[in-house]
Amino acid sequence: MLLVTLLRYAPVSSGDQYIYLADAWLHGRLNITGLPLLVADQINYGGKVYIPFGPFPALLSIPAYLLFGYQTHTMYTAYPLAALSAWLLWRIGDHLNVERQRRQWLLLFFFFGSSYLYPLTHEGPSFLAHVTTVVVSLAAILIVVRKPLANVGAAEWLAVGLLLGAAVLSRFTTGLGVFFFIVLIFAERRGWRSTIVPLVSVGAGLAVGVVIYFAYNYVRFGSFTESGFNYAQLTTQQLRDQLKVGLFSLEHLPTNLYYMFVKGFDPWPSANATTLSFPWLVPSIQGTSILIASPAIAYVLRPRLRQPLVLACWAAILPSFLTIILYYASGLPQFGYRYSLDFMPFVAVLLLVAAHDHFSRLQRGLIAAGVLICVVGNLLVNFQLGF
Repeated sequence: MLLVTLLRYAPVSSGDQYIYLADAWLHGRLNITGLPLLVADQINYGGKVYIPFGPFPALLSIPAYLLFGYQTHTMYTAYPLAALSAWLLWRIGDHLNVERQRRQWLLLFFFFGSSYLYPLTHEGPSFLAHVTTVVVSLAAILIVVRKPLANVGAAEWLAVGLLLGAAVLSRFTTGLGVFFFIVLIFAERRGWRSTIVPLVSVGAGLAVGVVIYFAYNYVRFGSFTESGFNYAQLTTQQLRDQLKVGLFSLEHLPTNLYYMFVKGFDPWPSANATTLSFPWLVPSIQGTSILIASPAIAYVLRPRLRQPLVLACWAAILPSFLTIILYYASGLPQFGYRYSLDFMPFVAVLLLVAAHDHFSRLQRGLIAAGVLICVVGNLLVNFQLGF
């Protein structure tokens, strides 16, 4: 009876593309049908409708779709994945010997004081893709930190590669996380076999995801590298103009750096208003500086590079970061900078390492401030969008 009551008040989908893709697969199709008109990012190609997003989250959405049909809300898939992510991050901290209370603070940071909060609380395929990549990346990290690296077997390295392949099939850029594992493998330096076997195993698993991704593109669009974003239906003229410059371009770098590290809150209703109205200040849906939204993130600079785990984290973060800042869009709507979630699992590991060595009142204060800012910021974005 309680379950029936809860489901009566559960959110209803307004058009999650992954639900329509799950339905298409169950009916033997790659193209989707029945998607509401003017839904952002849908693709009309060859007389059929597709979506540009990686397909793996649609696979994870099938159980919820079988239970609730087209009414399935993103949260039915996202929340179990988020719960699993919390457990994985907790176990990673445990294996890194981080004290229990410090792990609690860092979970609070990750789930309520970072850019993760917006995708977790909003419907849509791009948001579910972020939740998916976080959980598979954390699972891969846990495999290699839960025991001495020398004891990680070939099957476990293959599992790491398959998880990275699942990340690629959710958001292609997250495959750059492979550099975390490559650096750890070479840091072990116990002979050629201890290097070659893990590298081949990870590569084989990752190749599965990459091959499926390219084949999926080719069957739909006749090109291995065309995911469909070049054909996607964009909702604003600004996005259309930015895409004309290029899907990836150096010209996008200043804009993305601005929104990722500099952009603060704007006056409401406008900067030219004679007097400001409640709530007086609002964040831009284009993005808000992660230094403002998540000030505790500054502690990623604390751990020293001479530690292999720290070096491995930066080896994953930097290529992903460089890719993101060259992309044509900043990720709107959002609070914070949600594309940073591509490398946020490795940021979390750096913060766990920092917390192991030192955890001050200032760190706790910055985490608490970030939680407050993110919760209020998310509410204010909803206010602007009329939710």
